[in-house]
Amino acid sequence: NQQKHATSMDLRHDLAKLLIKLRMFDEAALLLSQGLGLSGQGSDSHFSGRDVTRDVATLLLLADVHASEGGEASGAGFDGGDFDEDGSDEGKDGGDEVEEQLSASRAKLFDALERAKHIQHEHLTSMISDSSVAEEDLKAQRRIMSDICCRVANFHGSAKASANKGFKAEAREQLMMECYNEALTAHPMGCEAMILLAKLHFKRGDLEACAEKCETVIRVQQHESPDAGPLGDETSGDVWQEDLGGNLGGAPVVGPREEAVLMLADLCFAKKDSDGAMAHLLELLEQQPRHYDALARLIQLLWRAARLAEEVPKLLRNAEAATPKAFADPGLCYCKGLFHRLTHDTHQALHYLNRARRDGEWGGAALMLMITVYIEPFLERAFQLEDKKGDVEGKAKDKALGKKAGRGDGEVNEEESVAIAQHLFGELAVIAGPLLTAPLGSIGNQTQADVKGTSFSNARYGTSCMGGGGLLNAGFIQSASYQRCAALAVRTLSTEIVLAHAFVGRKKEVVTEAEFEGLAQQMVDVLEADKEFTPAMLALAAMFMLQDQEQKARNMLKRIVKMPFAQDQSEAFENAYMILAYFYIDKAKFDLAQELCKRCLQYNKSCANAHETLGSILERECAYKDAAEAYERAWSFTFQGSPSVGFELAFNYLKAKRFVEAIDVANEVIKRFPTYPRIKAEVLQVAMESLRP
Repeated sequence: NQQKHATSMDLRHDLAKLLIKLRMFDEAALLLSQGLGLSGQGSDSHFSGRDVTRDVATLLLLADVHASEGGEASGAGFDGGDFDEDGSDEGKDGGDEVEEQLSASRAKLFDALERAKHIQHEHLTSMISDSSVAEEDLKAQRRIMSDICCRVANFHGSAKASANKGFKAEAREQLMMECYNEALTAHPMGCEAMILLAKLHFKRGDLEACAEKCETVIRVQQHESPDAGPLGDETSGDVWQEDLGGNLGGAPVVGPREEAVLMLADLCFAKKDSDGAMAHLLELLEQQPRHYDALARLIQLLWRAARLAEEVPKLLRNAEAATPKAFADPGLCYCKGLFHRLTHDTHQALHYLNRARRDGEWGGAALMLMITVYIEPFLERAFQLEDKKGDVEGKAKDKALGKKAGRGDGEVNEEESVAIAQHLFGELAVIAGPLLTAPLGSIGNQTQADVKGTSFSNARYGTSCMGGGGLLNAGFIQSASYQRCAALAVRTLSTEIVLAHAFVGRKKEVVTEAEFEGLAQQMVDVLEADKEFTPAMLALAAMFMLQDQEQKARNMLKRIVKMPFAQDQSEAFENAYMILAYFYIDKAKFDLAQELCKRCLQYNKSCANAHETLGSILERECAYKDAAEAYERAWSFTFQGSPSVGFELAFNYLKAKRFVEAIDVANEVIKRFPTYPRIKAEVLQVAMESLRP
């Protein structure tokens, strides 16, 4: 009878999983409930400890059924977050009937988890008191109890799941804390619970407690048994392992040790200790060269530390050597695309990002970065006063944001670039889904587990053109609301595409005043969701410039400059500093411009635009030797990828009577950018004539 019962439950589990995939939730719930009745669940008539484990697995699978049922009713994933922090339902599209169905699913889900927790607690207590139980069996049951507690904590962490109970954010966090501590009581060396508790400490601002848990995880992983491995390993039987799968609340994709090291890097990042963060990321990549989340973040940090050229190529080679079919690996292609973008090699950047753009995990970030590459030059030029004054100085300057528009001047069709960006955003919109359509107040409040497995998981939502950063600028757990951050970045990027289109077609007035008002309202909505989201402010400033409202644009930039620097939006802050510095230069306020440049370089030593702007100030003061040194640094940090910087460097070499250097740089610019204007006549020929006796 015991063997028949075991076989019956195994078949019920397999059939229930199939019914879930077919969205036949009522049938799956009935099937599993009948199985619990056959086993005597609810009474004390279990055949053996093995039956207890099966009943717990059955209850957890039943919880999965109700979670899927709730997601189906809401039109999104169950943890999609259609409720705000106060538990309101402003994002709800259905009527009372749908809400009743959701409430019932939540109640059933919580009931199944609580029943599983109660049964497992009693079973574990009896095993602890039985001296004849093998140590390995006891460890396995401790892991099961810990995993259930983590899953209950994840339930409490979902605003949607807790909405009916009227829990506020603080109350939910307290319940999660209690569940994680209970998990650690059951399994003191449970690294997964420690990691989740560390993340909660980080969210609550208790960085010391977070660091303590991370360090404990690393010690346990280094010195303890494989018991500290990934969730679901070495459990008592295939049923448990298969049923829990990846549905354990908050279970990390990577191992706990890697997760802990990554979190320590984020702690250093939060404390503005970039060197410490880089040390942790390098340690992780020595062990796992293919950890692309860490690699992408390290590339950004090394770029800001002016160590990009020295260290990143080696890291990419290590990852490539450890990657089968490296040419097609989307994570590696994304990292290569990011590296080439930072080295101003636009062609190679697009080449690699295009390989990653259709991937389910990296596609969203790759698409956002591709869109940025296409529209960035036009948004930069929206702030250029030369365009408005007819380039009175006769110099082909590309002042504004950090990366110059010199990607082959005269070779880029402006309208075609914007059209490509619009097409790519259409692909991004399919991936983003409700991040673009749902009310911003209803998005967010998720834990990391709620968005895992999407292109926007792990804060991997790329960047908006004006500097909204996720993976590129922020840490893995920097934000308490991953989807909300992604939504803000995606919506800001959609506005920037329209602004680029408006700039390209400014003579035809392709964007009407009504459309500008709509864009402004969209950015206002973003700022209402996050009043310090700097990329949205920059987008508004660009919009004011396109509407010839220069004073409003300056005021918006001054507002950003007065804000405290935020590491997770560093690129946006740097852009604001440099744009405002350019306004100051136009007004001959060179001291204020220099101060902003130095402030920018304090956070990003590789900011070529800051070095170029300093060179521009020195050039205006006729200090050509010092200006040439500043332009040398700018030329180096653009990796000889900006013809405008090359022109300025060669021009100042000429003025400083360094004719040989001027000829060398001019030849390099002509070689790389054959169509770039005036440098041959204004610099190369003049320098060559000056060398003649």
